[in-house]
Amino acid sequence: MAGLRVMLAEPALEVEMLRASKIAERELAAAIAERTGTDRGTDLYPGLVAASVMAAYNVAIELFVQGDAREPMEVLLPRALDMLAAGLPRP
Repeated sequence: MAGLRVMLAEPALEVEMLRASKIAERELAAAIAERTGTDRGTDLYPGLVAASVMAAYNVAIELFVQGDAREPMEVLLPRALDMLAAGLPRP
């Protein structure tokens, strides 16, 4: 995790991570569109699902790397995705 902390602290590397994240989001949206029979170019659904998954990932990784997380990433990310799937219930 030390390497990830360094990457997040370095602006140029953070930009590259954001770029890679957007590429992953587009690929995820394409896979979701194919699986659900929707069109990424005209339907909101695949893009919204992909963006939500990436937001959950980003929040979990930030909490894990920069916060005081008491849980490993293997626990944080599934918890974040479960919260999304449940419609973000109040804590």
